[in-house]
Amino acid sequence: MIDQKLLSLLKVSELKSYTKAAQQLSITQPAVSQHIKALEQELGVRIFERINGQLVVTKQGEEVVKCAKKMLGLYNNLRQDLRDSRRLTTHLTIGVTHTAESNPIAEALAKYCAANEGISIKMITDTISNLYTMLNTYELDLAIVEGRIADPNIHYLLLDTDYLVLAVSVNHAKVAPTSIARHRTMATALPSKARLVLLRLLIISSSYFLRVTDGVLAQGTPLIVS
Repeated sequence: MIDQKLLSLLKVSELKSYTKAAQQLSITQPAVSQHIKALEQELGVRIFERINGQLVVTKQGEEVVKCAKKMLGLYNNLRQDLRDSRRLTTHLTIGVTHTAESNPIAEALAKYCAANEGISIKMITDTISNLYTMLNTYELDLAIVEGRIADPNIHYLLLDTDYLVLAVSVNHAKVAPTSIARHRTMATALPSKARLVLLRLLIISSSYFLRVTDGVLAQGTPLIVS
């Protein structure tokens, strides 16, 4: 269903080499070149060019590659949904940043899968930038990240806020005793971020979302969250 030309395009974009792309796709290098040439002629744009001997994607080519990733992502989602419908299972792919309390999140997802037969969750850990890209190309169902989202194509829901706490010696010359006392109070009042993640973790698919709130699962409306 996906045109082989798109697979060649994505592989060349990834490897920056026609020869390596051909090897991984198990086709000839001239075939890959012909695929790219056919796409360029069909779309009327130059997708790749060589600069100082290096193969780079043109500005217009970046748009073509982005759309090709979306098409492949949608196709893979379709195949997975069809397999799931036959097996009465649901697969979710969730992205998590390295700093977003990945261990508690992994534990929460594992417990959720154990308690809900037919649910399978794959967790991917990557940078925020890469997770945003995977959201836009439908490679992720949702992402759990830190910070607000600037991309207007991504809808998000704030799960929690975090605090910065200054920790210094009581004898530190640069900090007044009252300031130290105030920071101590703040530190003891901080909520457990791991506990909040466990209690308020959102699990989203393309058709529904399940919310864990105070240990109770609630079904809601369609939503894409990061």
